[in-house]
Amino acid sequence: MRKRSPPVPKKVWREIKKNVPISVVADTVKMSRSGVHLWASRGIPIDRAIELSRISGVPVEKIRPDIFQSR
Repeated sequence: MRKRSPPVPKKVWREIKKNVPISVVADTVKMSRSGVHLWASRGIPIDRAIELSRISGVPVEKIRPDIFQSR
C-alpha cells in the first residue's frame, strides 16, 4: 500500500495559485482542474511537486517539505 503524501499547507497553496492559475497547471500536467485542486487536501505526488515548482516558481521544499529539505 502506498503512503499518502501530506496535504499542502494553505499558505503554500495560496502562493501557488497567486503565481499561476490552476487551469494553466492542469493543462501543463495534462490533468483536470479538479484533479489539481485535490492536491491541496490529498497532497502532491513527488514527480508532480517538481513539475509544479517549475511552473509556479514556488520552491519544491515548500511544496513537499517531507521529501525535499532546505539546505
